[in-house]
Amino acid sequence: MSDSTPTAEDRPIKSLNRDQLRYWLALIDAPGVGAKTFADLLQHFPEPRELFELPIALIAKRIKLSDKLRNHLRNPPWERVDSILEWLEADPSHNICTLTDANY
Repeated sequence: MSDSTPTAEDRPIKSLNRDQLRYWLALIDAPGVGAKTFADLLQHFPEPRELFELPIALIAKRIKLSDKLRNHLRNPPWERVDSILEWLEADPSHNICTLTDANY
């Protein structure tokens, strides 16, 4: 009988793929981004990846950005984000639930 315990590679990361989740984690880790700012950002940019790839001037036309947030969007702490993803993938009992997750 073989071990049927799923590995990190076998297990989907909830309703987001790894790349999408990476941007969600980078955004929630941004300085000065609490629940209200996070919700406001997602209202204007439903895919967090957009905030890291669109020109800051375009984003700033839709929502006020602090200097710290501007800097974070251009220089996110990818090492920290990747360490969170490593934690997630290290054990099948580890989970992250985002606003778009069916389990939220």
